[in-house]
Amino acid sequence: MKPLKILVLGGTSVDEIVMLDKLPDPYPQTVFGKSFQMVGSTGTGKAVALKRLGHDVCLHTMLGDDEEARIQKEYFRRNGIDLVFGHNAFGTEKHINLMTKSGDRLSIFTRFGYDNKELDKEEVMSLVDKADVICLNIISYLSDMAATIKKAGKPVWVDLHDYDGKNPYYEPFIKSADYIIMSNDALKDPVPVLKQFVRDGKLLAIATKGRDGSIVVDQEKNIHEYGIFDFPYVDSNGAGDSFTAGFITSFYEDGDIEKAQVMATIVAGLAVASSDIAGCNMTWDYVKSYYDNNQ
Repeated sequence: MKPLKILVLGGTSVDEIVMLDKLPDPYPQTVFGKSFQMVGSTGTGKAVALKRLGHDVCLHTMLGDDEEARIQKEYFRRNGIDLVFGHNAFGTEKHINLMTKSGDRLSIFTRFGYDNKELDKEEVMSLVDKADVICLNIISYLSDMAATIKKAGKPVWVDLHDYDGKNPYYEPFIKSADYIIMSNDALKDPVPVLKQFVRDGKLLAIATKGRDGSIVVDQEKNIHEYGIFDFPYVDSNGAGDSFTAGFITSFYEDGDIEKAQVMATIVAGLAVASSDIAGCNMTWDYVKSYYDNNQ
């Protein structure tokens, strides 16, 4: 595999993960669960997974003047990721994620918001110009830049997460995308939405379905479906981002869509089997070996 220069734009936080048997019912109660802290969010998940798969990764985010910013800087330094950040007057983003062993999650944003006036757009575009591939996350401070990023002519991958097929917030990101990945959390059947993306000019449209695998719609509107591998469950945080990282890596290696879907599923499974946001000690050689031994 030839390593790519990949720019991940937006999406970092410091998360308190609370593990529960099930999500709380909607009435007053006392709940007991073990917790731990981690650096999280969608940009972190993609950047770490891509780096462990062997790519040259740059991550742009917005940080405050606080302890959470220090935690992130140290984490990305340890993981060998080139971190570029602007100042966020609202502080560094924080979440509380309630998680279950079945993969259900309730995310509570306890510190959020961005002051777009502080974003150095020239710096962001300089990073875009240096990259081979762009992973553009649906973070509010990037919404106004999405069209400009598209004009740079680099392949843009956008993760729409739980897009419902109609929310206007996502439109700037959808328009900028060459490749779209989303979950089916808000859609009973994602196929019509995926096909519409392809009709609108997207090169691929992909939906992850948790324990039910994934669906890819290609330019000819062929539907590719695949299930999951039986990895031991530890923590599903980052699984979708790892899927994206695995798909990108395999797709740019040989262009085989069906193989990329399987490789992405393996990388996602390694994230589920890890307490980290991406598979611990994961390498591309290991992923390829797992693929070869399970076909």
